Amino acid sequence: MDPKSLKAALRRSDGNKWQEAAKLEMDNHISNGTWELVDLPPGAKCIGSGWVFRVKRNADGSIERYKARLVAKGHTQRPGFDYTEVFAPTFRYAAIRTIIALAAINNLHLRSVDISHAFINGDLEETIYMRQAEGFHMGTSNQVCLLRKSLYGLKQAARQWNKKLHVTLAAMGFKRLESDRSIYIFLRDEVRIIIPVFIDDITFASSNSNAIDSTVKELALHFKLRDLGPTSFLLGIEITHNLEKHQIVLSQHQYILDALERFNMSDCNQIGTPMDPGAHLSSSMSPQSPDEQKAMQNIPYLNLLVPCNT
Repeated sequence: MDPKSLKAALRRSDGNKWQEAAKLEMDNHISNGTWELVDLPPGAKCIGSGWVFRVKRNADGSIERYKARLVAKGHTQRPGFDYTEVFAPTFRYAAIRTIIALAAINNLHLRSVDISHAFINGDLEETIYMRQAEGFHMGTSNQVCLLRKSLYGLKQAARQWNKKLHVTLAAMGFKRLESDRSIYIFLRDEVRIIIPVFIDDITFASSNSNAIDSTVKELALHFKLRDLGPTSFLLGIEITHNLEKHQIVLSQHQYILDALERFNMSDCNQIGTPMDPGAHLSSSMSPQSPDEQKAMQNIPYLNLLVPCNT
């Protein structure tokens, strides 16, 4: 399990990895100018801050990197004072499946980039004070962070980032679809590039790989990003692209392993059907006593049976 606090992270055997991740996060905020330290004005409200830690994994389950994220405790924000609008679009899974199908049929190149610390690129329109990060306090005890940029955890963070990205892509010549406002299309002469955007995960689909290269380089002039190369992993889905056969295979191998571990079934054997084909269920098999019924309520059977989005 990922640690829930900085103290818990540092107590683990891999504590040095989490310490490095947290320091990198703070360095990014300092270079970005996310806040400035000020004395909290009398009567001003100050929201809390916290850490979120996560191990990012590759499609095969191996560790890609340790990730630490400083977040604002936005649940204490006051509507109308600390924020107004919060909506930000994300594409529908039917749309991304359609784009992947088009890529298979038309032999489109798929390329992924990840915007580093995407939300801190958004500009804040409200005055928000936040307590300093655990383990990285600077200045006097009364000094807090006056946020100049958006931050993960703020109610309006996703919206402010989306507004910034939209302005940038529009300036680059992309047009946003009205039917799905997280998909952008660039069309000029024989060049067509389709971009589905899921928060900070951006995928490029085009038959012209040189056009994708140019677009990635231009986008890097506006935002710090990681070029992930040909798309092999997208939103937890492993993607195997066979250009010769016009085929794209989707797999959620790691998702299945995680689900089995969550339900204590990591050591189970494979079977063609999840239950005995000859079994006949009856009401007598259901929990009878109040204790049995209560125990069953704590088991997320529905989560196990609902099909994943692939």
